[in-house]
Amino acid sequence: MTTPRRARGSRLALATLGHLAACALPPAPPTTLQPVERAPADVRRACAMTERKCTRCHTLDRIQVAQISQPRQWATTIDQMRRMPASGISAADGRTIARCLVFRGFGLPGLRELERAPPPEGLDDLPPLAAQP
Repeated sequence: MTTPRRARGSRLALATLGHLAACALPPAPPTTLQPVERAPADVRRACAMTERKCTRCHTLDRIQVAQISQPRQWATTIDQMRRMPASGISAADGRTIARCLVFRGFGLPGLRELERAPPPEGLDDLPPLAAQP
């Protein structure tokens, strides 16, 4: 028994629409911040901490799509975030988190730049936001 031409055309059209709809879906949200396997061990550990600390307030997707154009921007952004009352991020944690995010975005050259640059001016000596008047 043969399928009428119109029915075959309808099935083909539905299959094509289904395929196009699947391609148009956004990619699944990331499940980890772990960098590539060739990352130094300390960076992999830093990324594990980053996942724990930063996902208290943000999704991994939000962290990964942040518009950061230079390594120092990560340090400044993290310093501002760690001052939020419920962040639970110390200054030392902030430096560790910066290593992860800078490596992910800029690789080893970015880490070298981050290590050479002075801390963001005026940010290291500010008290946490909760303590400010």
